[in-house]
Amino acid sequence: MDVGASDFRFNLDTKNGLIAPTQTYRAPRTTELHIDSLDRYLPSMIQTNAFLAAGFPSQTNAKLIGPLVLSSQTNTGTDCVIQTSRPLVYGYFGRVALTQMMLKFRLPTIRSGYNATFGIQAATSPAGAGLQPPRLVTIPDGYYTYGAIPNAQGSMAAAIQAAVVASGPEWANFTCTPPNRPEAGFTFSMGGPVGGVQYYGVANWGLGPTGQDAQQAVLKCGRTLGFNREVYGYPDVNLGGQVNTARTYWLTAIGGAPNLLPTDYVDVVSQSLTNYKPAKDTNSTLAAPNAVLGRIWLTEGSYNSPTNGQTDAATPADTTTVGVSPITVTKTWTHPNWSELSPNQTIDRIDIQLLDMWGDEIPWTSNYATEWSATLTLTE
Repeated sequence: MDVGASDFRFNLDTKNGLIAPTQTYRAPRTTELHIDSLDRYLPSMIQTNAFLAAGFPSQTNAKLIGPLVLSSQTNTGTDCVIQTSRPLVYGYFGRVALTQMMLKFRLPTIRSGYNATFGIQAATSPAGAGLQPPRLVTIPDGYYTYGAIPNAQGSMAAAIQAAVVASGPEWANFTCTPPNRPEAGFTFSMGGPVGGVQYYGVANWGLGPTGQDAQQAVLKCGRTLGFNREVYGYPDVNLGGQVNTARTYWLTAIGGAPNLLPTDYVDVVSQSLTNYKPAKDTNSTLAAPNAVLGRIWLTEGSYNSPTNGQTDAATPADTTTVGVSPITVTKTWTHPNWSELSPNQTIDRIDIQLLDMWGDEIPWTSNYATEWSATLTLTE
């Protein structure tokens, strides 16, 4: 063996198959894009005049004044478009995912046009003779607790009782007693000579609005207040087909557990970010959105805001009473839902829509302004 020869090689490892082809590897480059729902307000949207400041040199002013002076029907925190005069992020990316979101959920327990109205009718005897005029009862907007004594947020039992009593003279002795524990329901009692009451939800039952949206608002109100079969005058157990007979009037009825959270979850939807995704994410409902980035259950990581008269900081929410005050939910997706992107497509416009469990856009007003901030992760 001439180790000094110019063509000498140690090749035992080659003969034993220990050498394999190699390839240089690097992790794909990633970039984070941080977005805020208030970024939908641009300085150019604010028309300065004598009643406003003399000018808006920064977007900060626009973000602060936009919710107050601009339309609450378009480009809201629950249906907005984020865009600027430049691309929002630079790079050649192959996929994008919503990886973190902080949701400031501000839909109150009762919201007019959403779940604030229900129907009632009284009779002068339990058999239903001598029917009184049907009444529609509307509960004022706001956050409510179960309690009988009104507090900073308001008592749901007191609100129900006051609204029913005010609906007509035949309801002067009506009372509503709050649950003695979260899993129990309100107790409704006539408390006088009037023999009973029926709660109506849709036009086919003889009372109520004829439009689908208005009917849904009535039925959502019943869901919030815990109206069950007993309250509606149906037998507790139904082993046959759909009940179509006249319902039973009662003197006292106990509802089911109230659901003070207007929606169980929020779906985050974006058409632009899922444009290139071949298999769209969707829901099991008939009218299912097909561009769902993620779902946020409002009982995960929720914090109740401090209430009036309290000095303590925000505390983890009791999942049985979520909905009695504004809440903030922070969601981090351990396994993000990746959507494909075209590397040649510049991201200069992002649309985000927040839907409730019914597939409807979450109502937004300046009084009850749901806003959010999020992190988008983009990678090659």
